[in-house]
Amino acid sequence: MVAAIDTNSMSRIDKVALFNSLFGSKLTNPNDFTEGVLKTNGYSDFEIAKFINPNFNQNDRNAIYDNYHQTINNPDGAINKFLAAYNDMPYVIVASNLDAKNIELSFTTITANTVKVIITFVSIIFFITSIVILIIFSTILINENTKNIAIW
Repeated sequence: MVAAIDTNSMSRIDKVALFNSLFGSKLTNPNDFTEGVLKTNGYSDFEIAKFINPNFNQNDRNAIYDNYHQTINNPDGAINKFLAAYNDMPYVIVASNLDAKNIELSFTTITANTVKVIITFVSIIFFITSIVILIIFSTILINENTKNIAIW
C-alpha cells in the first residue's frame, strides 16, 4: 500500500526538493536540470505563481521569481494544496521527475560493465585452457623426441 505524503514529517531539505519538483521552472530555478511537474504539464510560470499564491497578479519575470522564492521559505501551504488535488497520493511526482537521459546512461554503463566482466572472464578461461593444452602437447612432443633420439 502506498502511504500518503505528509509534509509535517518531512525535513526542510525534502520539502524544498519536493517544492522544486512540483513548481520549479527554468525561470524560477535556473540551476535545476529538470522542470517541475506543473511546468512539464504545460502550465506557464504565471499560472504556477498564481497556483502558489492566489493573490499574485503580476505577469513580470522578476515578480514571478520573487513570489517563487518567498514561497519556498515556507513551502508547506503550496505543497499541501497540490497534494490535496491528488488525495495526498500524487503518483505523478515520481514519474514526472525522472530524467530519461540518466536512466539510459545508467543502463548503458551497467550493461557495458557486465559485458566487460564476462568477456574478461571468458578470455581468462580460454587463455588458461590454451596454456594447459600447450603444456600437454609440448610434453608429448618432448617425450616422443627423447624416444627417437634414444633409438638412434
